[in-house]
Amino acid sequence: MSIDQVPQDAALRDLALDRLKKQADFKLHAMIYLLFNGFLVVIWWMMGSSFFWPVFSSFRLGNRRCRQLVGRNQRPRRTGRSGRPGRGPRCWSSEW
Repeated sequence: MSIDQVPQDAALRDLALDRLKKQADFKLHAMIYLLFNGFLVVIWWMMGSSFFWPVFSSFRLGNRRCRQLVGRNQRPRRTGRSGRPGRGPRCWSSEW
């Protein structure tokens, strides 16, 4: 192994560790999702309601888990006229 390969190997190692962390995070979030929605279904069943209201939570959280699975969980940060994050579109800015 030459000296030139060391930075590349370190970068590959960092990428691999990052990927493993994302996989572990996804598994943890999927388990929490299943437990939380199972808890809501049990509450719905014990209440005896005819309308299945846990569907709203299931779709909302399920959408987030699917986006996390494909790696699209980060939303782009909006910038205003000043270029600072979180200010919204230019027409919302108070700096006019």
